[in-house]
Amino acid sequence: MAEQFGSNQWPGMPSTVEQSHVYESPALATLPPHPADAPTEPLSPPRRQRVWPAVLTLFLLAPIVGEVLSGSTPPLSFINPVTFLLETGLYGSGAIVVRELVRRRGLGWASILLLGAAYGILEEGLVVTSWFNPYWPDLGVLVHYGRLFDVSWVWAFGLTTYHAVVSITIPIVLTETLFPHLAARPWLRRRGLILFSIWLALISLFSLLLFGFLEFRKQGYMHPPLAYFIALALAVACVWLALRMRPSTPSASSTRNAPRLWQLRLLALATTLLFFFDLWAMPNLVPFPLVPIALVIGLVSLATWVLRRWARRAGWGAQHRLALAFGVITFFVLLSPLIEFFVLPHTGKNPAGLIVVECLFLLGLILLSWRIRPRRKQALAMAA
Repeated sequence: MAEQFGSNQWPGMPSTVEQSHVYESPALATLPPHPADAPTEPLSPPRRQRVWPAVLTLFLLAPIVGEVLSGSTPPLSFINPVTFLLETGLYGSGAIVVRELVRRRGLGWASILLLGAAYGILEEGLVVTSWFNPYWPDLGVLVHYGRLFDVSWVWAFGLTTYHAVVSITIPIVLTETLFPHLAARPWLRRRGLILFSIWLALISLFSLLLFGFLEFRKQGYMHPPLAYFIALALAVACVWLALRMRPSTPSASSTRNAPRLWQLRLLALATTLLFFFDLWAMPNLVPFPLVPIALVIGLVSLATWVLRRWARRAGWGAQHRLALAFGVITFFVLLSPLIEFFVLPHTGKNPAGLIVVECLFLLGLILLSWRIRPRRKQALAMAA
């Protein structure tokens, strides 16, 4: 773990989240409109800024986006103290640790996605063990469909992709867009990173004990199978690869502009729709589990290839990443009436307030998109 966290490269920063600061210089005026577009070494200058609002925002946004907006945890269930403690401990700490590792090492968004995949494997495979538990309530037909070596593979691929994009990457995109002056810099010193990592580990161990050994004993699920180590190996491989990837940088010779924002929103919405159609509908339509698995892999590979090419174009920046997040979240907003009125009532969960939360969140995205429009115009002027 010491190698993973590395030595403290930010000696000027205080030792706790509450006291930590990053530094900003007049020289930053020459950087691109959104600092995360071109990660650089921090500069040393006179003015200090607090980072705890950004840390707290990401800590709360990760479980809200990953659990509440999807309907997995309705709003009234989320504010239950026990649920709030567990989900912020998992999602919030996980997103903060992922972001810190990437920003400390000057890595890019591909590394965030891969570390997000490692988080997805951690949560679903190593903590709640839904990969292996045939009694997991959300599996549906996936209890038997595509199950091999005690692993529900369609569920495993689907949920790993979901957490990588929705639970980790999108909350980071939203938080860095809200705090653009802090986007390229780490927010914690080594001590703070270790504390969040320890909290994530403690919540994970408690949840593993609860869901992996106690919750489903009466149904016959006593403990995770030996395939548990497959998930562990995959998580380690994702972390190893993520920490060795080079970030994409805009091409200085690129003459093509980045796609329009409305195109990105529609593309993200359509891709999300295809993803969930493949995860929930295809197992009922196609008798061969390799088909939906191959479609998930193909969809992710194609989206990654296209986005890496677009990210090298002139003018690509925070507004484009926000447009992609906007499209994904729009899918859940459109789905919320179905979830609140038809899905959640059959699960025993109180669905009240889901549509309201979704609409408020969408309104916030619209206001945020409007807020960064001047930044987009400035970036286009600089590119010209």
